[in-house]
Amino acid sequence: MIRILKDGGRKDEQELFEVFSAFDRHSKGYITREDMAVLFSRLGQHFSTEDVNQMALAADLNRDRKITFEGIKVELESVHVDLHIV
Repeated sequence: MIRILKDGGRKDEQELFEVFSAFDRHSKGYITREDMAVLFSRLGQHFSTEDVNQMALAADLNRDRKITFEGIKVELESVHVDLHIV
């Protein structure tokens, strides 16, 4: 399970979904690599372009260049990221 930390408290994946949904501006069910970079930045995680590209590739579960919420969860769980909502 992903731990999302906000104001010192734990939140569940619902909070991550809400953040993801904010970046899925047209309710398409996916975001792009560029959206993913902004999402991580807003979550307090700053990665290099190369790192974002590698994570986006891993999060693109069916290799269609579209990153779904499930793909984000899988990738974040694999790198054990604690997210701080900012």
